[in-house]
Amino acid sequence: MSAKILIVDDTRENRTHLARRLVRDGYEVLTAESGSGGLDVLEFNEVQAVLLDVMMPDMTGHEVLREIR
Repeated sequence: MSAKILIVDDTRENRTHLARRLVRDGYEVLTAESGSGGLDVLEFNEVQAVLLDVMMPDMTGHEVLREIR
């Protein structure tokens, strides 16, 4: 079973590039385009790692991290 990683980034190109690379390396990847969207994904999915963009419009990566903790 491969590790599941969540990518949270408001820039589609960044999400797409990272996801392709991680899938190619054998990871299962989930994505969200906002901090609140990332928290929603985490409600229903167990992930082993979260890659967060720091500067996003609705919540910063730091705020998302505080909520996760």
